Amino acid sequence: MKNLILRISLLLLFLILFVSTELYCQFLPEVIQKRIPVRIEIKNDSGSWSGAGFLLTEDSVNLFLVTGRHLIMTKSKGDSRTMPFKSDVMSIYTKVCEPFEGRKNDRWQINLTCLKQKGAIAENIDKDIIVALIGQHDAGGKHLITLNSCISGSEKCECNFKGTVSLRKFDDLTEAMDSYILGYPKSIQLDDSGRYVKYDFSEPLIRKGIVAGKDFKNKTIVVDCAVYPGNSGGPVFCYFNNIPNLIGMVIERIPFKQNVWDKENHKKDDNIWINSGYSIVIPIDFALDLISEIKSKIKKE
Repeated sequence: MKNLILRISLLLLFLILFVSTELYCQFLPEVIQKRIPVRIEIKNDSGSWSGAGFLLTEDSVNLFLVTGRHLIMTKSKGDSRTMPFKSDVMSIYTKVCEPFEGRKNDRWQINLTCLKQKGAIAENIDKDIIVALIGQHDAGGKHLITLNSCISGSEKCECNFKGTVSLRKFDDLTEAMDSYILGYPKSIQLDDSGRYVKYDFSEPLIRKGIVAGKDFKNKTIVVDCAVYPGNSGGPVFCYFNNIPNLIGMVIERIPFKQNVWDKENHKKDDNIWINSGYSIVIPIDFALDLISEIKSKIKKE
């Protein structure tokens, strides 16, 4: 009898643990994994760069692209506020258009200079974030996105973007919340011969960590997710009430200085900077501010 009671107790304990695990395991829905992030490529005579960005509509009407400013602007010794684009044209690769299942990435070519002339770009230099208005939903509920005239690709893209993602601002976040970073870390997949291996870099990779801290002075978020070249500009999510919410954009890693020692255990002058595993996230608040700025410009015109 005692053995039977023990077995039943163990079985109940197992079922409780199993059900609890199922309830508390959180996964990013495929619609978010595939539709929100975009891969960005930009080239000029000096080289090529790739990174991440994401699509956002906060009013179910206008479609915006959000990414890191350093991805598309040149570095110069002069005033950073007059930095030119690395190229007049950049490409983004997206699966936002229907039919969603089995669709390959659409390539949209964006004329950055054209967007700037139209007032459809806004940037925050200090936070290294840039936002561009790239399309609008057609009226009538047909879910058609009409791309800005400065963009070529799927000029008429059918996509129900309404309600795809919820947003949470800096003040809503607390430490130790699970966080998810999406991006295209193309830099981690080179073998010794320089070939791309192991996985399809046209698909976003997900990295999970937690909100490690909030910097109230600089209004940034620290997450304990390691990021690499190709992750910059990617979206970051946290769960609220079992619903994934977009909280911001990953912008850079936090490096760690590793001391170098010789065989006699003497410290050398040179050091190695390595990835600490922590990264900086720019809150979605700043993207929303830039969106309001673009809307205000366009309304005045």
